[in-house]
Amino acid sequence: MSAIDSGDPGAPRVALLARPGIAREQLRGALVGAGAQIALEDDPNVLDVHALAASAPHAVLVALEPAIEEALARLDPVLGDPGLVVIYDEADLASSREGWDAQRWARHLAAKLHGHRNVLPPGAEIELPQSPEPGRPQAPALVDDAALDLHLDEAVVQSASLPDQHVFGAAPSVAGEDMEPQPEGAFSIDAESWTPPPAPARLALVDDIVPVGDSADDASAAVAETIPPLAAVPAASDASATSSFQHLSLVEDFEVVTPVRGEPMAPPPLPPGFGGLTLELESLELPEAEVADPDATGSKVPGAALLFAGIGGPDAVRRVLAGLPVSLELPVLVHLRLDGGRYDNLTKQIQRVSPLPVVLARVGMAARAGYVYVVPDDVAAEAGNGGMVVFAEGSTDVLALLAALPPGRTAVLLLSGADAALAEPALMLAARGALVSGQSLHGCYDWAAAKELERKGGTTASPEDLALRLIEHIGG
Repeated sequence: MSAIDSGDPGAPRVALLARPGIAREQLRGALVGAGAQIALEDDPNVLDVHALAASAPHAVLVALEPAIEEALARLDPVLGDPGLVVIYDEADLASSREGWDAQRWARHLAAKLHGHRNVLPPGAEIELPQSPEPGRPQAPALVDDAALDLHLDEAVVQSASLPDQHVFGAAPSVAGEDMEPQPEGAFSIDAESWTPPPAPARLALVDDIVPVGDSADDASAAVAETIPPLAAVPAASDASATSSFQHLSLVEDFEVVTPVRGEPMAPPPLPPGFGGLTLELESLELPEAEVADPDATGSKVPGAALLFAGIGGPDAVRRVLAGLPVSLELPVLVHLRLDGGRYDNLTKQIQRVSPLPVVLARVGMAARAGYVYVVPDDVAAEAGNGGMVVFAEGSTDVLALLAALPPGRTAVLLLSGADAALAEPALMLAARGALVSGQSLHGCYDWAAAKELERKGGTTASPEDLALRLIEHIGG
């Protein structure tokens, strides 16, 4: 057992419950980076419930794994306190996070502990657009002529080192020197007496240059002398070249050997002592008889209470279910999006605080009154036979489900992390008599759906008050 003081007396006190290992070190670093004060850090398998209560934490961070399931049940008197914020994280996910994913999770953890909604990385703040100022724009400053004169004087000095026209055969000229006037008719050309200028002297540097003759025929003859005629090639070479091209191939010659299938080999004899026993693989799936069956006590009734949540939603769902009575006259469906998809662990965690039995919805089940159903992503909740909910294969079509449920016996609660697009169809159902409300923005981790619900005229409340409204609307 250990405690780490952050130095800030106002920092939230957090109890870290995790077995020794990489996951525990990662979570400890995230808490320290979030500015939290670690009031207690210990293995839940050896931690006493009185020691956890004596640390007086504001929140508890638990690294979930199968090895601590019984320990969490023993610590339930403290973890089940509705006023305590309990954050669950998968141990295998915590140990595998690195880089951007680890930083993103740490920012969300800090927002959860400090009660704010700033989860953007540093430097990603949104800049507000700049509004134009009234009045005429300021005129640009005039350029000083003295600054230009400095560059002009430098250009005159550098011009002496630049190449002049004398490299091309013209007379050199000095900057600022007056040019001699050209005589009249200096640039006139007589078409009858004009002859082409002699070849430039630089052509002499080129090897094997074609000599310039008096006509184009002389040049053609000189080029022809350097190329041997085709007839000079021996005929034998033609024949050998032709025959060699006829035998070219892009595929190598090789022999394809096809293996011959033999008789199957007989299995080796069993070791002594097995007798007539046979070896079989045991199924990893639980038998159907071991799955919780609500048919023994529950009854099929029309309508349902729908709880939609996402990031930050497990804590809100826990607080709502803790206030419901065991005599609830409707089934409760929990639609909570999980990144890891560990809905079996979520079912176990909710069962510890819910007075109602909690089961994982499976294909073929029918929702019954007085039960809480955790609906995975691959199971569809459908309403038929007068508004009674059954579970089938696929994913839930929320709009079709809301349209098929009887409004007078339906409640829709949008908790932290719920999809904001559900606000509009939920309010349409509320106009027909259903109970529709959202989690209050105070203490809500992701309030996009609740904010949209308020904007369209809906109401919000704390999770405890939402449970009371649910009981008043449906009946306990």
